[in-house]
Amino acid sequence: MSLYDIDQKILGALVKDWQRSHPVFSADLLKILGITTMLHERVTTLREYITSNSVAQIEVQALLDHVLLLVKSGLMVVESRIMPFTDQGQRGTMLQVITAKLRASFYHTLSQYHNESVKHHTPAGSKATSASHPTSTTPRPSTTTQQLKPSSPEKTTSSGTSFLTNPWAQATDTNNGNVPPDSRPYSWGLQPLSSLGNIDGFIMSKQDHIPRAKVLFESASTLAKRLPGSSPLRMAIMFEQTIFLAECFGDEAAARSVARQGVKECYGSPEHIEGSDFDDAVVLMLALKKYAGT
Repeated sequence: MSLYDIDQKILGALVKDWQRSHPVFSADLLKILGITTMLHERVTTLREYITSNSVAQIEVQALLDHVLLLVKSGLMVVESRIMPFTDQGQRGTMLQVITAKLRASFYHTLSQYHNESVKHHTPAGSKATSASHPTSTTPRPSTTTQQLKPSSPEKTTSSGTSFLTNPWAQATDTNNGNVPPDSRPYSWGLQPLSSLGNIDGFIMSKQDHIPRAKVLFESASTLAKRLPGSSPLRMAIMFEQTIFLAECFGDEAAARSVARQGVKECYGSPEHIEGSDFDDAVVLMLALKKYAGT
């Protein structure tokens, strides 16, 4: 079991749930399911390439560019096709929370593989580690990745309206014909990527993504409190937030605090779960306890 498995299980169920009542929305969820599946495979291979001395730099670079393109595609679908119709819980708490988690996870990947070198938090006597955890397939940072530079952005003749360079320009919900109101304030997290002014290239620009990822994880964690304390999705968010804080933000104390809070909430949850959800919760709780040092 991994964070990826939990996301796929939830997305698969949501695709089925919305297939009849909102087929286009269900198709958008299916797109995210496909993008995250490909992204998981490419990131796993990228980690292997980075740790191998026998892979040519050009192959590593090509795979990194593919990862970045998948992240951009995923953010486009989430922010322009899904988030405008879930950010206030219009289609249920589960959809609202998984949308927030997906958005944070995409920025987590950017923070690890396509981030400007900025020192965020290095408390005295502590330093971030990259210890592996058997239950997580989240990509690990590597000094090698900091040396990689994306290919030059490819411009189109109409960058303002091209689907590849500005996919948000044509976003609509064909279920009711309304254009998603991207300009309005969202009820959680930050404004969508389209407000950043960095989407005019084929590959997203390299910048400091860590502060944005941190805020998105905090927003996802806050929304997840609407779910039971033992919910695998809620625990998965806290586990990935723990990894992010320790390995990207460099604050192990905050990472341990989040992990301990996750364990406490799981133990204190009065809700009863069973089946595969119970198995997932047990594995995630053990992983959180390992990070918390309890």
